Amino acid sequence: MKITSVERTDVGKVRSENQDSIFSRAKDGIYVVADGMGGERAGAEASAQVVTTIERVTAEFFNAPGEKTPVAVEKTLRQALADANADVYGISVKEPDKAGLGSTGTLLCLYRGVYFVSHVGDSRAYLLRDGSVVQLTRDHSVVWALYENGLITRDQLETHK
Repeated sequence: MKITSVERTDVGKVRSENQDSIFSRAKDGIYVVADGMGGERAGAEASAQVVTTIERVTAEFFNAPGEKTPVAVEKTLRQALADANADVYGISVKEPDKAGLGSTGTLLCLYRGVYFVSHVGDSRAYLLRDGSVVQLTRDHSVVWALYENGLITRDQLETHK
């Protein structure tokens, strides 16, 4: 299977600071995107911490000897996001002026023909195949909950406050 990946970030139309952080390690099939919470304090630092933690946890796993079962891969990805959450929270505890910092995180691992996705927030994972785009993840947001409960339409997802 041939994998082609492209990494690109964009500040968007609303913010003046790009709080995106990205990382990939193709040899292990690891791809990560994190985005500081829109305009929140130290969002760029939070997203950088998410990526740094995931990079470390997944490297430790894939560099360790032994067979990597699908269950172990899944457990590692969950642990990577949990550790990233703890590390971001740790920043807010050590530096009170950064209280409330946060980040989304989406982690994809392509391993032996199987894909694993672990995510939190509204950074999304999509599958592009044969010209079709399919959203793989559901946003962890109030707006997405409104959509899922039929209170707003799909078209309103992008514009709802």
